[in-house]
Amino acid sequence: NKTLLLVGSVTDFRLPSVTSLDVRVGKEFTYRQTRLNLDLDVFNVTNAATVLGRQYDLRLTSADTVREIMNPRILRLGVRFSF
Repeated sequence: NKTLLLVGSVTDFRLPSVTSLDVRVGKEFTYRQTRLNLDLDVFNVTNAATVLGRQYDLRLTSADTVREIMNPRILRLGVRFSF
């Protein structure tokens, strides 16, 4: 016996496209031969909880549940000092 799942369209069980908006703002300060760089990075600016993985085994009771989502909005501050 072989179990088959017939769907109307190929895209019925396909996840949506993954899109993410990341932004970086930086400023450099110079004094003689020394430099100070300040950076602010923002990842996933829109804070979209895009689904990255689902449970596709329809024999399980947890079928079609979300298994993984994109990381939430993250802010990162960076400082670089060079001389």
